Amino acid sequence: MQHLSVRRLAALIVMTACTSDEPSGPSVPEPVSSLSSGASGRIEISAAKSCEPPTTPLAITTTSLPNGNVGTFYVNFISAIGGSGPLTFRLIDGKLPAGLKMASFGVQSASITGTPKQAETAIFTVELSDGCRNTASATLTLTIDPPRPLVITNGSPTLAPGTVGEAYAANLFADGGVQPFQWAIVAGQLPPGLSLKGNTISGTPTTVGSFTFTAQVTDDEGSTASQEFTIVVS
Repeated sequence: MQHLSVRRLAALIVMTACTSDEPSGPSVPEPVSSLSSGASGRIEISAAKSCEPPTTPLAITTTSLPNGNVGTFYVNFISAIGGSGPLTFRLIDGKLPAGLKMASFGVQSASITGTPKQAETAIFTVELSDGCRNTASATLTLTIDPPRPLVITNGSPTLAPGTVGEAYAANLFADGGVQPFQWAIVAGQLPPGLSLKGNTISGTPTTVGSFTFTAQVTDDEGSTASQEFTIVVS
């Protein structure tokens, strides 16, 4: 029996499709198939995987994003529903505020994270696509406000007590402003044996007493905040 070549079989398939008596209708894409001839001369046909319509249409559900502040770390999410297979988010128009970036997060969301560098309002469009090339898009607005006021946030002006001869450590905390922060003792004194490095007071106290001092924090733009503290050493 004579074997058909790949080219002749493909031509016969096309001719059969073109001479079908079935009524014509809207063209519907079919799964792509490939024809190849093996070493034995047989013809092998491999069909591409087909995609079923998603149960829930693909859509971005996030309609607004909360404001951020210059110098304060920002994190929020763009969420989606529906689609088939893995989802991919990408920016197709506009740009994110300076200092922020977008990345896929989990199965049906993308994260926007980073530390904003300037006050601005950014308008951008995000496109979402799934494993079957369904797409959806949404235009979002994200406003970055000026830095929040710099404040020291320790809950009490009295820090943890210390004991002579025992290791000691206590932290100072601040919020707002633009990081990085610089800390300093600007009045009074720490208990002998203790020192301030970064926002941590540490060391081994050597003297009994009550010691009052003023700590000051300065942010990257020169804003300052200060507070008086006391450490009692027994």
